[in-house]
Amino acid sequence: MVTIGSQTWLVENLKTTKFRDGSQVPLITDQSAWAALTTPGFCWYDNNTANKSVYGGLYNGYAVRDSRGLCPTGWHVVTDADFIDLETSSGLLQSQAYFDGDRGVAGNVGGHLISTQYWDAPNSGADNSSGFTAIGTGYRRPTGEFNWFRLWTGYYTSTAPDANHLIRRYIGYYFTGISRSSYDLDYGYSIRCVKD
Repeated sequence: MVTIGSQTWLVENLKTTKFRDGSQVPLITDQSAWAALTTPGFCWYDNNTANKSVYGGLYNGYAVRDSRGLCPTGWHVVTDADFIDLETSSGLLQSQAYFDGDRGVAGNVGGHLISTQYWDAPNSGADNSSGFTAIGTGYRRPTGEFNWFRLWTGYYTSTAPDANHLIRRYIGYYFTGISRSSYDLDYGYSIRCVKD
């Protein structure tokens, strides 16, 4: 755990295979099966269980929105407001907090969140001064393909601007900011949990 601003975070990406009630989150390895999903699912990057311990799982938005809950009791999937608290504690200007697209580049906000390990070069500005320890998990496309391992990480939030999207964050190895945008539910992204 790490306390950043007013929030207590789990310092690792979620790697659960079960919802809070003990029911299974479906593990989807087949590319076409992933592409057809309109229900919860998760995977390990490149369907390689060796990636579990360091990188955690990649969960679709349907799993995030499921009422059974992904995070342990007493914790919740990060909200947009939780991320904004993290970002402003790491130097993001409050005036940029709700902007879409890249924010905090000049203040190296992304660099303050990024681990100095588990990224390919150049890993721009990485100093992890926040303790958040973002790592290059890559992601899974709606088509079921895996991309950008050790180059990119995306985090779903539980904040839904509408029925078909969740707000997410993006951090990359080549820029020093952090991007905020709304994305479809059929991607596979990392999850972080925040204490209630």
